[in-house]
Amino acid sequence: MKYLACQDGALDPETGVCSAEVWVDAPSWQDGMPTLEQANQVGMAFFVSLVGLYVAKRLLSPDNDRAE
Repeated sequence: MKYLACQDGALDPETGVCSAEVWVDAPSWQDGMPTLEQANQVGMAFFVSLVGLYVAKRLLSPDNDRAE
């Protein structure tokens, strides 16, 4: 999306009128989103960390399921 803006130094301080205007590209919310490759890396890291926590819990905690 583009918007019309006053060029730097082109604003007359006495009248407040801009003598030179330029079209400027406005940043979009999509510019802050990760790429597909970055999103896959984050998702895989999250999944591996959850699996690692589950495995560590099962290895380090006593087995309460078999106690009778």
